[in-house]
Amino acid sequence: MSAFSRFPARLQEAIVSRLGWTSLRPVQELAGVAILDGKNAVVLAPTAGGKTEASMFPALASLIEREPDGVGVIYVAPIKALLNNQNERLGTYAEMVGLRRFVWHGDVTDLEKRKFKKEPAEILMTTPESLEVMLDSPRFPVARVFADLRMVVIDEVHAMAGTDRGAHLMSVIERLAPMSKNDVQRIGLSATVGNPVEILAWLRGTSKREGVIIDPPKPKASRDLHVGLYTSVGDLSQQASGRAAGKKSLFFCQSRALTETVADRMRGTGIDVFVHHSSVALDERRAAEERFHQGTNACIVCTSTLELGIDVGDLDHVFQANAPSTVSSFLQRMGRTGRRSGTTANTTFLCEAPEATLQAIALIELARSGWVESVRVSGRCWPVLVHQVLAMTLQLGAVSAERCWEQLSRVHRMFYAIVFFGSRFGEVAELRWSDRTKRAPLDALAVARSYDTKAKTVGRPKSDYVRQGYTRPRPWVPLCEEIVKIQVTMKAKTKSSEKVEGVTVPVTESVTPSGSAQNHYDSDWSRRELNPRPKADPQETLRV
Repeated sequence: MSAFSRFPARLQEAIVSRLGWTSLRPVQELAGVAILDGKNAVVLAPTAGGKTEASMFPALASLIEREPDGVGVIYVAPIKALLNNQNERLGTYAEMVGLRRFVWHGDVTDLEKRKFKKEPAEILMTTPESLEVMLDSPRFPVARVFADLRMVVIDEVHAMAGTDRGAHLMSVIERLAPMSKNDVQRIGLSATVGNPVEILAWLRGTSKREGVIIDPPKPKASRDLHVGLYTSVGDLSQQASGRAAGKKSLFFCQSRALTETVADRMRGTGIDVFVHHSSVALDERRAAEERFHQGTNACIVCTSTLELGIDVGDLDHVFQANAPSTVSSFLQRMGRTGRRSGTTANTTFLCEAPEATLQAIALIELARSGWVESVRVSGRCWPVLVHQVLAMTLQLGAVSAERCWEQLSRVHRMFYAIVFFGSRFGEVAELRWSDRTKRAPLDALAVARSYDTKAKTVGRPKSDYVRQGYTRPRPWVPLCEEIVKIQVTMKAKTKSSEKVEGVTVPVTESVTPSGSAQNHYDSDWSRRELNPRPKADPQETLRV
């Protein structure tokens, strides 16, 4: 039975009448069947290949058959621009079947957020950071809003997997999942990833659902690729101006400085030139996108800000100054073209050095062979480990070592380093912070021992831990403007190694100022040594 035939009649009618579709694409049929069967999935398809619909149509089907009590589906995007870009599309899909969607990020007004908290939409579109803000806020009714959460869709999953930001997202999802009465289904969308099996295992987390990779055969298609070597930035800018005349194009550069230089050289050639990178004001970027969308003789000179699936309309050309660093970036950028019927995906490499020319040729050959970089899923995410311990403290007011271990160990081996914290919070020696307002790191707040040995919780520091100048105890989180270092000191048990939960943890001896032997496990997420330890024999000291 096809996926379309399994959709509710209301959704079938909307797809045919409102969208004018006569059939689903292969990736949408395959993904629809897998998602309706309740499986976790990684959906792979080229840019503009229908991945969004492949995940959202079966999600809508589930919401129609049984309306959720609160949010039923969370759509996560790596950047706000992609959320804003997908807002209208997902809004159309939701509204055509009588459902609602809401976008939550830093640019959304407090009034709109308050309305959402009172009456949550069935589909929530957000970023990883905004999702955690909801989770940690005492004014957000997390338990009520996410009590019937069924699915999390992560767009451009390759942009987050294997990074600390991806580990943070998975930790937030795992903290959110127990609040739902359902086993939350995980769906990842990507156009370019070389190791989908590993990404699926990373995405699955503690979900008990089966997993599947949706990767239908790609139809063979021609590509229009050019590589040229030029003597200067001015020459390659002039060449791009000639090719872009009367058409719509994107010109990707590897740095903001080069972006500005190329844009300056292209202006005055009869083309409307816009600049798009992270340092450009938000209003200017939006204005550039809107004017470009409506224009016919325009070029946006940009960095990777327009590499992800942001829709800027039908493109005729993609230019690349020198060469991107990965095959994945090359395919993403080339995939911005060739979306109209009868057009061909294309990229023109305009290089100013022989090395860049060689790199461009190598990228083309690797892509032709079907090779794409694998996303390395890291097992040591120290910054996220520290951040999540503190976030749980902020969320709950105080948290026990057992609660930390129970929650953070849910992430599939991502936080196996939590063994240092999980059963040994009683031996945490100090949490060190910097108060930049006093310009006296470690002295303004001193060493705030926020571990309560009686209650076995990490929470608010007692008044006797507050240095002179602070007359009353306050929550330590607002005071911690910048974490400068966290050093976990434990009593030495052995000089070899310990096994905890099947993970071998190296234990080595180092020398402290007092000369006593202690074991040091450093997060190494901040390289600033405000209170450095004395140098020890490299063979006796191991930084994990």
